[in-house]
Amino acid sequence: MTPAEYQDHQPHEDSNLFAPDVHLADLVRVVNLSDDTRFPITLIVSGATISGHVVSGSRFFRGLKHASASDECTDTLAGLWDSAIALYSEAQNEEAVDPIVELERIGFIHLEDAVVHTGGTRSGLMFWRGRLESVDGWSVGALNTPS
Repeated sequence: MTPAEYQDHQPHEDSNLFAPDVHLADLVRVVNLSDDTRFPITLIVSGATISGHVVSGSRFFRGLKHASASDECTDTLAGLWDSAIALYSEAQNEEAVDPIVELERIGFIHLEDAVVHTGGTRSGLMFWRGRLESVDGWSVGALNTPS
């Protein structure tokens, strides 16, 4: 899909993705179209501040698969991660019926190198996944995250 085709795209009428902020949803859909896209963002979710780098769903689950490679349940987890990777990768395929509609139905934002700030605590996470409808606010740029 070309940038011009994307700009002409109208949201699917059955989309449940459109929480209060359609711009964040659009941003996530664009990132989901490529595993090479990664940029810093800060989210406010139920009073917590979460900073990190937005990545595609397939990149996120590939990272989880790699990070869990040493776990005792490697085969079971690998199967779970492979299913999720396939879902996001299929939507990236230009031959998919309508990749944008597929990505609208997913409804999650994925971060790498995430840092969660709650109260006076700061917790670093390799990966974080959250529902777009749960995000109260956001800003481009990250707070104290690895680059």
